[in-house]
Amino acid sequence: FVITGDHTQKFYNKEYGNLLGYFRVPLFIYAPGLKKESLSYDPERITQQIDILPSVMDLLGLENPERLLVGQSVFDLKKMGRAYSFNSP
Repeated sequence: FVITGDHTQKFYNKEYGNLLGYFRVPLFIYAPGLKKESLSYDPERITQQIDILPSVMDLLGLENPERLLVGQSVFDLKKMGRAYSFNSP
């Protein structure tokens, strides 16, 4: 199960009161039966919604096709997390 949002409503909280915080949304991946030791992750890693599909594919043991190179698995700790955003006045 993947649970996420498309925006945050907590921008008034201190931890969200910055440029990055305005775009913070929760991402929960629940995989019953998955052993905790089998995959590593960093709960503070910057991630974007386009990373969800590569992450699920990683959980299923499937290779990430080259056409999905835009996103990256949240479980691939060799790569730095990243997010792209565009603000227009």
